Amino acid sequence: MYMVDALESGVVQGPGDTRVHAVRVTLQGPVALCGAGPIAGGVPGRFADSDHHACYACLAVAMPRQRTGS
Repeated sequence: MYMVDALESGVVQGPGDTRVHAVRVTLQGPVALCGAGPIAGGVPGRFADSDHHACYACLAVAMPRQRTGS
């Protein structure tokens, strides 16, 4: 679980991927939180501010799990 408001945003190096990804910093450098690949460049602002261009997979990973009663 990550604090969505604190995540930085960036774009990956892959061709055709124009989504804004949440950034996770590793020893090999910044990578997309969803596993899409290494980050090519940062995007101004935080991941939470990139509503309509945000990667939904990154958002799903960052959000706390919803618990349902059985």
